[in-house]
Amino acid sequence: MMVRKCDKKKPNRPPEGHPFVWQTADLLTSIAYQAMSINARRVIDRIQIEHMDHAGLENGKLIVTHDDFKKFGVSRDFVGDAVDELAYLKLIKINIRGRAGEGTGYANCFELTWLPPKGSYLCDDIWQGVTRKRVRAWKQSERKKARLRRVKRTPERKLKPGENYFPTPQSRNIHSANKE
Repeated sequence: MMVRKCDKKKPNRPPEGHPFVWQTADLLTSIAYQAMSINARRVIDRIQIEHMDHAGLENGKLIVTHDDFKKFGVSRDFVGDAVDELAYLKLIKINIRGRAGEGTGYANCFELTWLPPKGSYLCDDIWQGVTRKRVRAWKQSERKKARLRRVKRTPERKLKPGENYFPTPQSRNIHSANKE
């Protein structure tokens, strides 16, 4: 375990020379922040790291690729859903919507809404307007989308002669005996 020396006069500050992102108690206890899925949490953490990599001066122009999210632990299949979720919860803004493509693609351009954008000293705090009703509506719509994705992925199975949709244990044994 590595021990770090703190400033005696100002012990409650980030370590000198280390980047940081501030988050208020209002943000951390907000409905929007607490409603995030684990993938949305990983996405927002990765965007914050990008913000820190730019010394906190490029909010609104933060470019994070799918590969960056994948390396950070978000499954490639869930990156888009997590980004959409964060935009819906108003924790991020997507200033430039990215586009996939071989050689012609480009990444989204993000802004963290609780921090001031580049060139400004004011922040929106639009995430404070998110209500439990809005969160419930989002989760219901996502369940419907997930159900539709499952249906599309599951190939329709054709029945063999004599096979029924709801096999009983006896009919399963008959069919398995016929296969042998």
